[in-house]
Amino acid sequence: AKPTHISAIALPIGGSGEHFAFTAAGGEGEGLLARRFAEAAESTLHAVSSVVDYPLGFVKEAARPEYWVPDHQMVKCHHCEKAFTPDTPKHHCRCCGEGFCTDCSGSQRSVPSRGWDHPVRVCVGCNEKKGDL
Repeated sequence: AKPTHISAIALPIGGSGEHFAFTAAGGEGEGLLARRFAEAAESTLHAVSSVVDYPLGFVKEAARPEYWVPDHQMVKCHHCEKAFTPDTPKHHCRCCGEGFCTDCSGSQRSVPSRGWDHPVRVCVGCNEKKGDL
């Protein structure tokens, strides 16, 4: 009879103290497959857990298009010049990338020149432009 191997692997998930458990039983070939799967899972979980450890603000900044004005540079609405406070939401126009208050960026249009093929937030100035954005 062919020997049966049981592979049990517990992989740590970040610094949470929790583990991802993977168990596989089978012949020698399946054990190797289980080990490869576990190594891939460990690598993936490690990458995901390291992203979760970053502050949300850092992740948001890294995911924003390059043409957007960074949040820390937006001190007032680019259109009405209303000062931004901690209670005032800042919005980026998907066309020009400038920062606007809610009232000055309430319109939606597609902006194919920037890769937005569906309606997205645009400022009053860009919304007044004729033709494709």
